[in-house]
Amino acid sequence: MTARYSTGARNALNDSGLAAFDGGSARINIYNGSYPTDPNAAISGPTLLATLTPASDVWGASSSGVAAAGTITQDSAADAAGRPNFGVLYRTGDTALTSGAGTSDRRLFFACGVRTTLAGALNSSATTIPLTSTLGFATSGEVMVDSERITYSGISGNSLTGATRGANGTTAASHSDLAVTSEYGVECTFDNANFGGSGATAGFVLNAQITMSLFSFTWPAAI
Repeated sequence: MTARYSTGARNALNDSGLAAFDGGSARINIYNGSYPTDPNAAISGPTLLATLTPASDVWGASSSGVAAAGTITQDSAADAAGRPNFGVLYRTGDTALTSGAGTSDRRLFFACGVRTTLAGALNSSATTIPLTSTLGFATSGEVMVDSERITYSGISGNSLTGATRGANGTTAASHSDLAVTSEYGVECTFDNANFGGSGATAGFVLNAQITMSLFSFTWPAAI
């Protein structure tokens, strides 16, 4: 059976389900390591990089099936250095993440993407995408530049190669130098590929204007 949801139903599912994390006790742990396959299992291998504190009401009202997070306070002291690979939203009263989840524990796991900028203007037919940095990008995948989705098949230096423009229903377009470029299909995006390392002596460094501001939850139109 294929279930299909109207936009109103998707908004209602978001608002009612995600409210389970509201109330001021929610936290977001950011980890370096392999994305867990079982959300009920203990997190034993990945390294904790930081713990962030969401607003009391974690998400705003859902619109068009997407609920966007509100203000999230960054961690002022990093627990470790490393690239953020995934995070988990949980409540402070739930079972510790280093043990298995209890029957009433609430955990929402999400993958973390990489955000950078174009290193030069890009025309609508270019198949090599020059970036300020490719650190942390998958060797092949899909990125979003402005509103255009672009798939790529390889990386050479700081460029994505073998690009297919206007992918997945979007339109190939020209883009300005330093246009924001991010991995597509992830729930959170940071400006920096590494945290707590050289030049980040203040701790877990996130640019305040995008401190997980791209963290959102989308209820699909069909499953």
